[in-house]
Amino acid sequence: MKVKLLLVIGFGLFLGCDLTKDNVSIKVTRKVINADYMGNGVQWDAYPEAESWGVAVSDEDWNKLYERLDYMRPQYVRCMINSPFRYFNYETGEYEKERNISSLKRVLQYCQDNNITVLFGEFNPPTWEMKNDQRWIEMAANYLNYLVTDLGFDCIRYYNLFNEPDGHWSSTNGDFDLWKEMILRFHREMKKYPGLTDKVSIAGPDVVIDYSSFPLL
Repeated sequence: MKVKLLLVIGFGLFLGCDLTKDNVSIKVTRKVINADYMGNGVQWDAYPEAESWGVAVSDEDWNKLYERLDYMRPQYVRCMINSPFRYFNYETGEYEKERNISSLKRVLQYCQDNNITVLFGEFNPPTWEMKNDQRWIEMAANYLNYLVTDLGFDCIRYYNLFNEPDGHWSSTNGDFDLWKEMILRFHREMKKYPGLTDKVSIAGPDVVIDYSSFPLL
C-alpha cells in the first residue's frame, strides 16, 4: 500500500534576515527553494447539513465563495464528508450515492476547474457501531469511485478514512490497530475498481500533534 503523509504549513520565507538588528532586510527572489511545496491550502467541506435541513447554500453565496477562493488561489483542499448527510440514508440504512450530491459536486468542480489537489475523506463511519464494518468500507470505496471515475473528479488525489483518529472524538478513539486494519481493507476494496488506486493514494493519519502517542507511519 502506498501511503503519503501530507503536511500543509503556512509560513513566511525570509532570506538574508537578521532579527537581532533594528533594520530588517528581506530579499525576494524567483528562485525555486522547494519544488515540492504545494502552496496555500484550505479545509472546504460541502456544507452537508444545509441540503438535509432544506436550506441549501444560495447561488449568491456560492459566487461569493468562488470570488474569495479566486483571491486566495489555494493549491490544496481538504474536503471531508459525513456519510449520513451524503450517501448513507440513516432512516433506511441504505446506500444512496446520488443523495445530496449537489453541493459536493460544486466544491469538486471548482477544484477540478482550477487544478486544485483534493484530499477527500470521511470524518467517521455512518454510525459509531460501523467503525469496523466491512459494509462501510464497501460503500465508501464505491462512493470514491463514483466521484473519481463516474463523475470524473480526478482532482481527488488522496483519501483520508478517519478524521484525527488519535482523538477520543473519533470513532477509533486512538486505536491505531483499528485505523490500520480499516485502511488496509479500504485499499483492498479500492483495487476492485480498475485504475482507482492509480489515481488516488491513501493519506497517512491526520493526528493531533502532542495529543497522544498515536504513531505515524
